[in-house]
Amino acid sequence: MTEKSAGNFLSPEALVFLPLALLLDLIGIVLIIFALDDFFITDIIGFATIGSWSWFRSQIKDQGGGTIEMPEREERKNLAQQFQQKTPKNTEPVKAAAANASKTSRSAKWAKWTKFLEFVPYLGVLPFWTISVFFELKE
Repeated sequence: MTEKSAGNFLSPEALVFLPLALLLDLIGIVLIIFALDDFFITDIIGFATIGSWSWFRSQIKDQGGGTIEMPEREERKNLAQQFQQKTPKNTEPVKAAAANASKTSRSAKWAKWTKFLEFVPYLGVLPFWTISVFFELKE
């Protein structure tokens, strides 16, 4: 685990939502062990807290705090000409990084859908809340 990824798991949102996800998953496991039903109460709590946090977190576009402005038409032409003139000699590291980023992005998108598996009876015993929070923090 690198320093940056370790920092995500020690952030305030991780310290709030990871234990909440673990608690919701453990409650589901205990209820299944004793053959009890929670009538979707833990799922509703999970969607209200973890689902809304995940949704609000996905709506954050610019984390730098600044605004991005569109360049003027002449400036765009000049930039396009500069990029056409300069071609990188070794693009393999860039291609490898892009492939790795898309792979991580695909797994994170898949993990967001795990929240919906909580509503399937008897599949809810699997730790989908924890998996969802883990991949959301890893993203």
